[in-house]
Amino acid sequence: MSNPQQRDNPTNVIEHFTTEAWRLYHAGQTERAFDLAREMLANPRLSDYHEARMHMLLSTAKSDSAV
Repeated sequence: MSNPQQRDNPTNVIEHFTTEAWRLYHAGQTERAFDLAREMLANPRLSDYHEARMHMLLSTAKSDSAV
């Protein structure tokens, strides 16, 4: 189990939510995944790597309305 310092580390939190967005996507919950990706893209602490992951997820949208 992770200690509180690890859980509260902003990088770990961002990694958790970007991974969760992809998990939702693969589970067929695309709208929830897209919503989470949009929320993550609004985070000023998002690294270039995590930003790219969220853009990749959103690029799978079948219509402009999802992005």
